[in-house]
Amino acid sequence: MTRSVAINVLAVACAAAGGQVSLRVVAVSGDRAPGASQGARFDRFVTPTINNAGDVTFFAFLRDTGNDLGLGESVWTEAGGIALTKVAQSGDTPPDIPGDVQFHGFAVTRAPHSNVRGDVALFADLRGADAPAGTRDAVFFGPAGDQRLLARDGQQAPGLAAGITFNVASGRGPAIAMNSSGTTAMVLGIDNASGPGSFDSSIWRFVEGASPELIARTGTVVANVDPGSEFDALSGVRIRESNGSVLFRGDLGGPNINPFLDTGLFASRGVGLPENIVPIGGAFSGNMAYDITNGTIFTDIGFFQGGGFSLSSSIDPLLGGFGFTAELVGPGISLDDERSIGVVGREIARSGTQAPGLESGMRFAFFDAPPRIDLEGRAAFSADMQTLSDPDTFIDSVWLDTHGTLLPIAVGGRPAPGTADGVTFATGFQTLSPPAINGTGQLAFRGTVEGPGVTDANDRGFWATNDNGELVLALREGDVIDINPQPNITINRTISSLGGFAIDDGGRARSFNDLGQLALNVSFTDGTEAIIVATIETPCSPVDLSAPFGVISNADVSAFVNRFFADDPLVAALASPFDVVSNTDVDEFVRLFFEGCPAE
Repeated sequence: MTRSVAINVLAVACAAAGGQVSLRVVAVSGDRAPGASQGARFDRFVTPTINNAGDVTFFAFLRDTGNDLGLGESVWTEAGGIALTKVAQSGDTPPDIPGDVQFHGFAVTRAPHSNVRGDVALFADLRGADAPAGTRDAVFFGPAGDQRLLARDGQQAPGLAAGITFNVASGRGPAIAMNSSGTTAMVLGIDNASGPGSFDSSIWRFVEGASPELIARTGTVVANVDPGSEFDALSGVRIRESNGSVLFRGDLGGPNINPFLDTGLFASRGVGLPENIVPIGGAFSGNMAYDITNGTIFTDIGFFQGGGFSLSSSIDPLLGGFGFTAELVGPGISLDDERSIGVVGREIARSGTQAPGLESGMRFAFFDAPPRIDLEGRAAFSADMQTLSDPDTFIDSVWLDTHGTLLPIAVGGRPAPGTADGVTFATGFQTLSPPAINGTGQLAFRGTVEGPGVTDANDRGFWATNDNGELVLALREGDVIDINPQPNITINRTISSLGGFAIDDGGRARSFNDLGQLALNVSFTDGTEAIIVATIETPCSPVDLSAPFGVISNADVSAFVNRFFADDPLVAALASPFDVVSNTDVDEFVRLFFEGCPAE
């Protein structure tokens, strides 16, 4: 079974409450690549990102189809409200680097991303006569056409002794964090800091118009933990939107540090002085675990994937804006209940405990990644669960924590909205991805389904919640999409697979923004690909049944008539009796139609 979806038109109804999705095509393989070398066309795409202005940035392979010649790699953006614009392409001359040097490629695993100001961050591989081995990796930042070099292999590290140089590729990253003011932060390797041939990691902040600032480095003494403690490793940098302060995960060493109790989350209140680096809210190995009073302690903060922690862009992390995963040790703690997920100051959930709102015996088992946190402190996460009766079977799930109240958003074995009767989210291990959460509390995640009519050609999709918290199917394999935005000309293609999904936070790459827009790369059955933005829209009224949503119009009348004669349950729910379509539903529709959309 396939669904037919038209770009910028009604896409898919939420099975329960009528949430809607509209789609926008950004780029299609085979299209001319504007501003690229002559004959260049888009060939393949990698995970796109989207900022809070709705602008998409992405990586693409280019090809001269006329000569069947690959033209290398490229980075593109809409950032700053401009039309699709090239940021960089293989063979271009990079900024701020003299001599015979060209872009060779770009880090596919580090999705380029942008802020609302139009700045784009990218990690590049350089080649040329003046780019010998040891100088070929570099980080650039700025708007398309006005990028600047931040750091390059072999470059003298500012403010450090002569001969201490950046080692960009060997740093733990460089995942680049940025805020809307253009301040960036990243982990960079530095060579020769501890002696000739040595390698250390360091954290730097780059403020426009100022010299780069060293925040911390391996060997830095940490004044606010055990005496003599120093950083052994640094990772997972995030940046505060409000003031550009830097937050990170640190592994410690020193005479008083137990190697099993050596990780913590830290914030920098300034630059250069050890006392400016403070551990965050007790989220530190060896500290007492939250909400457990029997002597249980954290042993491994942020051990799992995703950088080990997450950060709300608005909440002061010292008051709870940091989310993390941890392992526990203490009296009575076993392998079944040693895994914890939480935010600074409290535990959200722990392995071995009952999953609230689900059948008795359904317990949390594993947490796939740290929780992601919105502007109000709500946290989203995924968890694999087990039952007491069948501990060998895993059931994946997605959850929303609202200040201590846990709500299951999606659970393996339960109906998948927007699909046929009997189709459910698949049971099994990690069938639902860790969710993204935007600033307004909307969630988005990738899921696998099973049931009647489900095959390998349509068993995966993306779901998101709208402003009312209703779960909506955004896109699914097997969907038929009109990729031509021009009216009266239809070019339908069928989705064969859905691409990557960036869920980072704290100024890092993400594919789901605060406008409820989800940026995805999709592949079609004819071998072509596209970058598409799916916007999760919320009807303003029970009679707002058709696009454009947020406006009551004649399109809603047509949609109501069609649904009325189809005995649609959404129409029946307008007025009593609520289980049957009747004239009372017509009266209620007319009343609500003339009432219009409620004022916000």
